Amino acid sequence: MSYQRRITIFGLAIFVAVALLTAYIFVYQFEPFPAVTDLLTNLLIIITASLTFSGTLLILLHYHPTDKPFSIWLHFTFGVGLWLLGEIAWAWYALNLDAWGLEQVPTPGIPDLFYILGMFMFSVGLRRQYQLVNRRPLPVWMFAGFWLFSFLATALILLTFSSFTLENFTEYFYAVSEFLIGLSALYMLLSFSGGVFARPWLGMFIFGISDALFAIANASGLYDYSSSNGGNILTLVVDLSYLVAYLALALGFFAQLLLMKYGPGAFLKPPKQ
Repeated sequence: MSYQRRITIFGLAIFVAVALLTAYIFVYQFEPFPAVTDLLTNLLIIITASLTFSGTLLILLHYHPTDKPFSIWLHFTFGVGLWLLGEIAWAWYALNLDAWGLEQVPTPGIPDLFYILGMFMFSVGLRRQYQLVNRRPLPVWMFAGFWLFSFLATALILLTFSSFTLENFTEYFYAVSEFLIGLSALYMLLSFSGGVFARPWLGMFIFGISDALFAIANASGLYDYSSSNGGNILTLVVDLSYLVAYLALALGFFAQLLLMKYGPGAFLKPPKQ
């Protein structure tokens, strides 16, 4: 594939990302179709999560099952796939609140099961990647220690800055775990190939920021207050950051696929002959 075609394809991917972002802001803020606003915003999240899943799946299919990276990307693909199922489950709950006599999607609930299992799959994939890059095993106690630290750090944050409820713990646990997974991935990949494969994991940091924003706004009551009063810039920023995180992951995985196929020069214009 020529340099110009690679740039055109990636440019198209960026255009799709911007279009999804613009559509979300337009539907969220201006509600052109009030009766289906929730349906459309949830659908846009599901579409974006599906694109992210497609990115990991394409990378997975790049490898043969006997290749060592295949197992790594199998776990990453399962992780994003579980997140996608979580988004579908969340949308199903959100669109049937009145019919089921609920005020909000229960937390923790079925969607959270998919989200947490997805994060666990990411951590297993990173453990395997560490072992492949460093050519030595990562002890099970260190892997278990990662999750224990996430649990204790979340509890400490809640006891220090917020009230301890199961709902608050779940929301803050997402933020802490995603920050730590993103940090672990970046640290490992920046020390490998000059960080050329680290780009997708910036999206995990954005997920951490997004979930932290939601956890703080939700625990303080600001999110519910804003939503019940028609929404404002607060709810837009919080909810939009979630979509941005998925888009960052999707673009990062797609860029990584091009790098894997064409090497570090995938986005460099070849010298004139």
